Amino acid sequence: MIAPESLACECPDTSAPPPCARFWRSKIVFTALVTQIDQAPDKSGVYPENTLVRLKVLKVFKGTIAEEILDVQGQEIDCRGVYESGQQYLIYADGYDKAANMVRTISCFGRAKISDSTEDLEYIHQLTNHLAQSSISGKVLEGKI
Repeated sequence: MIAPESLACECPDTSAPPPCARFWRSKIVFTALVTQIDQAPDKSGVYPENTLVRLKVLKVFKGTIAEEILDVQGQEIDCRGVYESGQQYLIYADGYDKAANMVRTISCFGRAKISDSTEDLEYIHQLTNHLAQSSISGKVLEGKI
């Protein structure tokens, strides 16, 4: 029997976009502590459908969210990786549903443990302390003075 449809998830490559790209492409950027996970993922890291992960927000760098929020896992193609209870994460999100109190995290490189986020946090702290330097590079092909 051949499956009529197959769902899969593949990140573009093994290296994450630079911290500046992740930060500016995200609507919400914050750190959070995982306080509860309703269901454990299977051996391959896939959560049962609609698994709720409860997060205590520690610091918001961009956007607005509540102090405690939910992240739903196990919906369709879930490429977000596995949360670990008691661990702190740096999270990049596309949106927040205030009524449901749910955040929508970004696939592939939308979250990482704080311990694995040194470069991102350095960039974010430079932004929040107004120390980040901006630059534009390119080539002028035609112009008038």
